[in-house]
Amino acid sequence: MGGTMSSKRPPSTQPTPNQSALSRRGWLASATATPLAAVLGGCQSAPPAADAHAPSPYLAKLGVEPIVNAAGYLTALGGAVMPPEVADAMRAGANVHVPFYELYEKAGAYIAEVIGVEAALVSAGAASAATIATAACMTGTDRDKVHQLPDTTGMKHEVIIQKNHRQGYDHAPRASGAKFVVVETEQEFRAAFNDKTAMVYQLGAERHFGKREPGQVPLSLVVAIAKEHGVPVFVDAADEAPPKSTLKYYLDQGVDLVCFSGGKGILGPSSTGLLLGRKDLIEAGMLNHMTDSDSVGRGMKVDKEGIMGLIAAVERFVALDWAAVEAEWWARQDRIRGYLEDLPGIKAERFPEDLEPPHVPRMYVEWDEQAVGLTRGDVAKKLREGSPHIATTSSSFGFTVITATLEPGEEEIVGRRLREIFQEALGKSG
Repeated sequence: MGGTMSSKRPPSTQPTPNQSALSRRGWLASATATPLAAVLGGCQSAPPAADAHAPSPYLAKLGVEPIVNAAGYLTALGGAVMPPEVADAMRAGANVHVPFYELYEKAGAYIAEVIGVEAALVSAGAASAATIATAACMTGTDRDKVHQLPDTTGMKHEVIIQKNHRQGYDHAPRASGAKFVVVETEQEFRAAFNDKTAMVYQLGAERHFGKREPGQVPLSLVVAIAKEHGVPVFVDAADEAPPKSTLKYYLDQGVDLVCFSGGKGILGPSSTGLLLGRKDLIEAGMLNHMTDSDSVGRGMKVDKEGIMGLIAAVERFVALDWAAVEAEWWARQDRIRGYLEDLPGIKAERFPEDLEPPHVPRMYVEWDEQAVGLTRGDVAKKLREGSPHIATTSSSFGFTVITATLEPGEEEIVGRRLREIFQEALGKSG
């Protein structure tokens, strides 16, 4: 790693009884003091590192085995490993009774201050934030409309979405009662606006495929056209953080609302998310979420423990030296590549992703499937069924390894296992 892992516990993120529970200075001081080693894996605690990663006894009771995650921040793989200060904040939150709605509102204001945006609210994951954002754009702060949803009779309820932004998670905005208007070209996009249009939905991940999707309307033009009609733009950027610059990137481009998962790259509680943006729309979102019990978002509760944990995670996230973090992620890729570089016909390379802000580094492993006698699926299956289980993924670019979600030393496990699989196949095919 880039440094030596300390065995000492980071300074407590919890305030003393004489401090404000949401004192930015106190929280930031502890977040800044977090060792880089605790970031890169993402976890460190007071006991030795081996104890920090010991499997929960409940996993053994259930017969569930932990995995080595080289596939990224996926809910299906448990999201992220929380750093110790996040878990500590959650434990401390569990030990007190609080005026919840005051905590909910002040936490949103505080997180907005830490990030440097106009307003924020804590949601129950990014999907919850998408539902709340859509509801907010339909109702504003009109409580009668809040109570009426998901019945949209008499209110703006259409959401414009590009066809290539449709995906398996877009049920979330429709859960508010909204109706999608799907378009494919700029001409169709312009023509879709009318007096029923409540919002434009934009997928943050479009920046990954922008040069490969014909007919796509770029974000800059989406924002410009929507502003001509006075319609807010919402960006679903659930998995677009890190780096920290992403938290403000979309709002700086002129969008009105953006959501992020709290339990992916921010390394907060898996059950949390962030909705950031215009103050009036965030206020409307709160009404559609927690501050009015008669709302579509009421069942998407976030608890006090999750709120406190997300505060700790956000402070830690914005205080990190991201250049150092990314350097270690790249170094892990180099160590994996070292296990493969002398194998004939096996090529492992960094993916030269031209993105701003940059995303988590990815490495692609390529080979002639017919010559080697292994498909991508074969390799993924062998990794998944081995001991320990290793999760990877594939895309249109190739077999993918993501080191951001590996714990310290796990890159060696991934590299050795890949080498074993390819050596065995090459021996048979040779």
